[in-house]
Amino acid sequence: MVNKKFWLGVLVMTLVFGIMVVSCDEDNDDDKKSDVNNNNDNNSNSSLIGTWKKGQIEFSFTANGWVISMSGQIQEMGESYNYNGTKLVLIQSGVSIIVSATVSGDNLIISGFTDEASMLNGVWTKW
Repeated sequence: MVNKKFWLGVLVMTLVFGIMVVSCDEDNDDDKKSDVNNNNDNNSNSSLIGTWKKGQIEFSFTANGWVISMSGQIQEMGESYNYNGTKLVLIQSGVSIIVSATVSGDNLIISGFTDEASMLNGVWTKW
C-alpha cells in the first residue's frame, strides 16, 4: 500500500508541475485583452452586431459584449468577443470560448460548441 501511495504522490506532483508549466507563458495577458477589445487583427466584429435567432434562442452582439437569451431571459453573457471571419472568440469572465463561425448574408453559421452548449451550433438568422 505504501508503494501505491508513493506512485500516486509522484503522479500528482507530475500533474501539478505539468499544469504549472503549461499555464505559465510569457505573453502579457493585458495585451491580449486589449487586442480583443480594440478589434485588432483584421477582425470584422461589426458584421456580428445585432441579434441572431435560432428557434427560441437569441444571440445578441453589441459593441460592449454578447448575450444569449431564451424566451427573453438572459442565459449567458460576456464582456467581449472577437470575430475574424472564420473564428469567433467569446470572452466570459476572462475565459475564452473559441468556435468556428461564418457570416453568410443574413445567416450566422456556428460550430464547435460541445456538451450542453451544443444546441448553439447551427444556422442563426439575423433578426
